[in-house]
This record gives sequence, C-alpha cells and structure tokens, in this order.
Amino acid sequence: MPPKGLTRHDLLVAKMDFGFWDNLLRECFSINGDKLALWPQCIPTIFPNLPKGYTNASIQREISLLRELRNDIAHNSPIWKHKTVTDRQTAIQYINQQLDKIVEIISWLSFEKVDWLEVHMLQSEARRIASIKYLHLCQRKNTDEFTEPLSNYKRSLRGKLKQLDKDEFDVIETFNNQLYLVAKLTTQ
Repeated sequence: MPPKGLTRHDLLVAKMDFGFWDNLLRECFSINGDKLALWPQCIPTIFPNLPKGYTNASIQREISLLRELRNDIAHNSPIWKHKTVTDRQTAIQYINQQLDKIVEIISWLSFEKVDWLEVHMLQSEARRIASIKYLHLCQRKNTDEFTEPLSNYKRSLRGKLKQLDKDEFDVIETFNNQLYLVAKLTTQ
C-alpha cells in the first residue's frame, strides 16, 4: 500500500532513474506513421510548453546532456571542466548556462514547477553558489574584497538588507574572524 497521499503511479514514476526517461525519448519510440508509437502523439501532453520546432529527437538530445551533467554531479566530477571553460569566469558562466537549461527544460513540462523553484528559492540559492564571490569564499581567497566587519555592517544594516538581491549574498566578519553569510530568502 502506498503512503498516504501517494498513488502507486506516483511511486512508480519516482522510482524510475534519469536514464530511463532519457531512453524513453529515443527515436525508436517515435516511428513515423505508426499510430501506436509513443511519440510524437504524447509530446503535447507531456511537454505542453515546448517551443515550436522541437522534436522528439531534440528533446532527447537536451535530456541526454542534462543526464550527463547529473551523472557528473552525482559522481563528484568537476562540472566546470568543459571544453568551453578557460578560466574561473567562464566556468561560472558555464555552470549558470546549465542552470538556465535545467529551468528551461522544467518549464517545458510545467510553468508551475518553475514557480515552485522560485518560491522555494532554489534558483536563487544555485545562482548564489555559482558565483565567483562564493568560489572565493569557499577557497578563503580574496575575501577582504567582499567581507565587511560586523560593526560597519550593523550601522547600515537596514539599507544593506534592502539593497541585497535574492541571487547575491553579503559576508560579515566578526571580531574573532568568524564569517557569516547573509542572504535574502524572499522575493518580496
């Protein structure tokens, strides 16, 4: 018996790995002229917000690239080691492009799911982490450039909090050299 609020269908969908969905979109499930073929008849139902001109093959190509990225992350591979990356800045750009692609693919399925990501600040958190500033913070390099003593920050706290963008953060250093990250968690 499934847990309360879930159907067996929900559990079945949740148990399928990313490779299953990638393979389900392969061309062999889209035989032209075959009325029993899964694709392209199901595309408007499954991907109601798909841009014009996309086909089963183009969807599968995008999902396959996304699966490779997911596998790199799952296996702790450095995701910034891509042929287009030449330095830290292009690495950050590449990661942000991948974030954009993830959100785009989710929007093909449901605009409501994209809104859910925004409400729960997942995009903003990913953007904060995918920044040069956060990289320097993690490496403890050049932190003097963006770290502010607590006494200075307290004096202008209200103004700084109003100016803080949801995709950014401030770093405060206390008298005993502890660092605190201040981030905006609402979009209002």
